[in-house]
Amino acid sequence: MGLELGVRSCENVEKEVADKRLSRKIAIYLTRKLTSKTLNEIANFYGKIGDTGISQIYRRVEFKRAEDKSFNKLIAKIEDRLNV
Repeated sequence: MGLELGVRSCENVEKEVADKRLSRKIAIYLTRKLTSKTLNEIANFYGKIGDTGISQIYRRVEFKRAEDKSFNKLIAKIEDRLNV
């Protein structure tokens, strides 16, 4: 799985999430979770963010998933649409 998953995840997330900033964070999270790409490769793909920013977004989304059942269901629904 390469960064093409990042493109697919962006498209699927935007359909599910109206907030553009949140959809970007979820897409970054899914790209990190579901690909073997490095933090730097993901940061370069999405632009305007560094590798530490990718790591920070990943941790925050993981925390929110654990704390918010509806948010967790949303991400699970997107993962299902990505067929992962």
